[in-house]
Amino acid sequence: MTFPCRILKVNAKRERHIHTFSSREMPGNGTPSLACSAMPPLCPPPGQELILLLEGSQHWLIEDDTYSDVWEAANLAFLNVGNHIRVIHTIDYHYDMLAKVMITWIPLYLTGKALPFFVSPHTQSGSINQGLLLLKDKMLLQSMSPADESFESTTLATNNEHLLSESYRLLQKSMRYAIPLFSFYYRAEHSKYGIFLSQMVKLDDDQYLFMRFPFVNIIPSIQIQGILTDNSINGETRNKAMQTCRALKTDVRRDSGHHFRYLIPQSQLAELLSQEYIMLDVVSFIVGQPLYISNKVFRDLLKKMVTMLSQDSHQIIREVVLLEDVHVKQLKNLNMLVKKNTCLSIFNSPEHYASGNEPLVMTTTESTFVHSSYLFCEQLWNNTLPQTREHTYVARQLEILMETVPVPTSQQES
Repeated sequence: MTFPCRILKVNAKRERHIHTFSSREMPGNGTPSLACSAMPPLCPPPGQELILLLEGSQHWLIEDDTYSDVWEAANLAFLNVGNHIRVIHTIDYHYDMLAKVMITWIPLYLTGKALPFFVSPHTQSGSINQGLLLLKDKMLLQSMSPADESFESTTLATNNEHLLSESYRLLQKSMRYAIPLFSFYYRAEHSKYGIFLSQMVKLDDDQYLFMRFPFVNIIPSIQIQGILTDNSINGETRNKAMQTCRALKTDVRRDSGHHFRYLIPQSQLAELLSQEYIMLDVVSFIVGQPLYISNKVFRDLLKKMVTMLSQDSHQIIREVVLLEDVHVKQLKNLNMLVKKNTCLSIFNSPEHYASGNEPLVMTTTESTFVHSSYLFCEQLWNNTLPQTREHTYVARQLEILMETVPVPTSQQES
């Protein structure tokens, strides 16, 4: 028995395509076929399910920034019309590659419409890496490449009904052995995230905080209480929020020989300085609603941070660096807290907070990915010049930012 299929021979270094389906190619309008385009594609109608099984390094996804941007836009467009994606990763990449690849996928996972899973590397087929992409009942792509990191690959494409049905059955079987990679916390589950944070900080380990600004660690507890009261956060919710904030502050001040390093993206900090009101990321997640401070209050916090950095002994900020865009372009607006052998918490800058359908935060304790993310942050840290990590240098850079980014017109003093 034979089945019709297309065979595509691809050299990944020379040729890249976004394989998508346009609405005119769905059943009822003709035979589905591949649409390859460098522009964001037309999307299929809502209700489609895309399942992927990915093996190998996926270096093709991160080696070209332009391609990565088009790839992300195409997938977000697919999700935004009401479709869903399930991805099975094999956690078998090199540590230095794993985090870079997964970070590329995270904007899709933060929509809540793409779900990641992982399976043990021993499920691989040995000398061959394969990738399966199944648009349920529509199209199957199967790629095969040597496991020796070769750029050569062969992709088979088919819309044969029997093969589609059998592939779906086999992928569903694989899903039974796959483990969810992340835990998702939505707005309605804010108290659960507070509990997670409180438990996480009890575990003492080296850690990196990659964040646009460490609000909880800089704002005094009495001021956080005032912000909660001003926003009508009272009773049990306020008490739990303050308990979590105090636990976070204790984690920062712990002097056990483990380092707590701040990685602050300078461009995100400059963007905050230009806003009239700034959302307190973590505190908002803990209480389940957006909380804001004025631009003036934010600048006062920066001035306080400058003062802290000028002191010889303080317990809140021991190691910090402001990162240039060249170091963090892949992370875009992502923020994360990673403990070396413990856990990872990752979230977007909270412009999407208004939607209760998107997760606010994702966390994982999968050891391979946690360790890879830690090494990713460590590489960011080590790629900076030692003098840029000196407190006096960071303090002066903060002062320059406040001097060069104008105060919003509505908050300028008359």
